[in-house]
Amino acid sequence: MEVDDVTNVEKGTDYEEEAKAKTALVLGSTGAIGKIVLNELLSRDIYSKVIILTRRATNITAETKHTTLEEKVIDFEDLNSIKDYLQSEPIHDIYSCMGTTQKAVGGSKELYVKIDHDYVIDIAKLLRGKDTSSTSGSSSSSEEETNILDDSKPKQHFSIVTSLAADPNSMFFYTQLKGRIEADLISLRFERLSIFRPSLLMTKRENPGIPEKLFVDYFPSVSPWICRGPLAKYREIKVEDVALGMINNALYRRSSNTGDHPIVEIFERDTTIRLATLN
Repeated sequence: MEVDDVTNVEKGTDYEEEAKAKTALVLGSTGAIGKIVLNELLSRDIYSKVIILTRRATNITAETKHTTLEEKVIDFEDLNSIKDYLQSEPIHDIYSCMGTTQKAVGGSKELYVKIDHDYVIDIAKLLRGKDTSSTSGSSSSSEEETNILDDSKPKQHFSIVTSLAADPNSMFFYTQLKGRIEADLISLRFERLSIFRPSLLMTKRENPGIPEKLFVDYFPSVSPWICRGPLAKYREIKVEDVALGMINNALYRRSSNTGDHPIVEIFERDTTIRLATLN
């Protein structure tokens, strides 16, 4: 369900007190959006524990001295090795910002799919009490659905960054891949699934190429004229707004399940920015 109205959402200390009794998991904590999510969660001391999964030690804990941060160095090629850990931890809120670029994978579509899709879905399966070989988590799966009414486990809210125009039936590789990720997460029936579909992400990278630098420096000044009306959703969005939108949605926007139907909510550019700029 696409969400287009967040005008009734307000910050409140009651919601923050609830979060202090919860645990958060951040995936992709070293990327452009994930790094901001992690820094925000730690600097605001929001959760009782914040877990990050990394390939190698980052020394973030030592540098920041945040006692709420737990860094788990893992082998992403053997995610079942952390099955017991993830299924024994009472993880409530998951922020998935994992992803890569064509440049980083050397143009390999196979590696791109593994990082963007397989790692995320396999971790999601583990969080839902399954192992990575389970067919659940596939949009074509016929496996018995996860029981979201199991009161013995914490209710889980999975927030993920995908892409505008994500569609598993898209003719384009990138948007088809993002659509597959969404469909597979929906099939895992998290109690609440929040999908953020940004358009053009604006971030300043180290040593950008000339085309990227020109784009970052000049596109925001012309996009209001180019992207008007129904094209407005294609305007650029800052990575900071996506990160804050995810956090504020998890903390302050309340949604409730109806019967045994999980919540699926989709946020595009304008709604994400409104969430990010809550007073």
